[in-house]
Amino acid sequence: MMSHLNQVRGSAGPGLKGLFLVAGADIPSTRYRVGQFLPYFRRHGIECTVRQAYGHEYGRWASTTVGRPYKLVCRLKRGLGGFDASRFDFVFFQKLAIAESAFFESIAMHRNPRAILDFDDAIYLGPTGKASPLRARAFDRVVAKCARVVAGNSFLAARANAAEKTLLIPTVVDTAHYTPSRTRRTAESLVIGWMGTPSNFRFLQIALPGIRRILERHRNVIFRVVSNVDFPDLVGVPQVEQLRWSPDSELTHLQSFDIGIMPLVDTALTRGKCGFKMLLNLATSCPVVASAVGANIEILEGTGAGLLVREAEAWEAAIETLLHDRSQREEMGKTGRALVEERYSVTSVLDRYLRLFEAVSQHAA
Repeated sequence: MMSHLNQVRGSAGPGLKGLFLVAGADIPSTRYRVGQFLPYFRRHGIECTVRQAYGHEYGRWASTTVGRPYKLVCRLKRGLGGFDASRFDFVFFQKLAIAESAFFESIAMHRNPRAILDFDDAIYLGPTGKASPLRARAFDRVVAKCARVVAGNSFLAARANAAEKTLLIPTVVDTAHYTPSRTRRTAESLVIGWMGTPSNFRFLQIALPGIRRILERHRNVIFRVVSNVDFPDLVGVPQVEQLRWSPDSELTHLQSFDIGIMPLVDTALTRGKCGFKMLLNLATSCPVVASAVGANIEILEGTGAGLLVREAEAWEAAIETLLHDRSQREEMGKTGRALVEERYSVTSVLDRYLRLFEAVSQHAA
C-alpha cells in the first residue's frame, strides 16, 4: 500500500519556504520534475529556492577532457547547497548530489529532517545498470532518514522499500506547452520519430533492422532521429534525418512525428525509466510504438494510444501496421492526448505535490 499522503486533505498554505536541490537547468529530470512546476508552486504561495549542480553550459563541458572534474565541482556545489537547510519548511532532494555518497544529504537532513527524496531513475545502480554497492548504500541511507520519498514509477517505489512514506508521482507533461500541431499532417511523407540522448542509442538498435527494411520498401517514409549528436550507425543512410535537440526546437520536432518509437531492453535499469519521451509523443497526439518494459506497460497497456512490442522481431510489423492505417493513427493520437491530460499532466498531479509539501512541513523536527 502506498503512502497515507494520498489521503491528506487540503493544499500547501501560503508562506511555505521550500529548498529544491536539483541536478541542472537543462537536465530532463530537473526540467520536468521541478522546473515546470515552479510557477504553479509559487502561485500557491510557496517560496521556492532552487540550487542546482549544472548550469546551461553542461552540454558544452560534460563530454570534454575536463568533463570529470567539471562534473565533480558541480556536484560538490549542489551538495553544499543544503548548508542552510534549517531556514526552510522543507527540503526537496532531486536524486543525490553524488550518487555514491549520502554525505551532503545527511548533513542537510541533520539540520532539517523535513526532507523529501525525489527520484525517477534507478539511481541505486551504476550507469550501465550493474549493481553498485556504494550507490545502493547511499540511496538506502537517504531513504531511511528522509521524511518522504517520491518515486517516478511503481518499480522505483517498490525498490525504496518504504511504502509508509513513499508517494508515486510520474514524470508528467505541461499540456499547455506540449500540444498537437495545428497543421494537419500530410500523406505525402510519413515520419517515424525517435528523440533521446546519446546514452540511449543502444536501445534504438533494437528497432533498427525493421526500420531499415521499412525504409527500403517505402520511399515516402522518413526516419527522424533527434538528439545532441548524430547516431553513427545512421550517418549517410537514405531517408534518415538526424536533427539536433534544443529546448526551443523540441516541440517542433515532436509535432513533426507521425509515429513515435521508444525501444528498450528489459533490465533493472530500464524498468526504472518513467516513459517520459513516450508521454511527450502522446501529448502531441502522436501514436507510439514502445517496448513492453516497466513504465511503458503502466502507461500504455489497454489505453488504445499505441502499440506495445514484446519481442525485437515484432517492431517492423507494429510500425508497418500504423503506417498503413491513417485513421488508426489519428484515433490513437486523440486517445493519447486525452490520456496525458487526464493522468500525466502537470495539473493532474499538482495537488499531490501541494499536499506533500504541507504534510512534510508539519513533520516533527
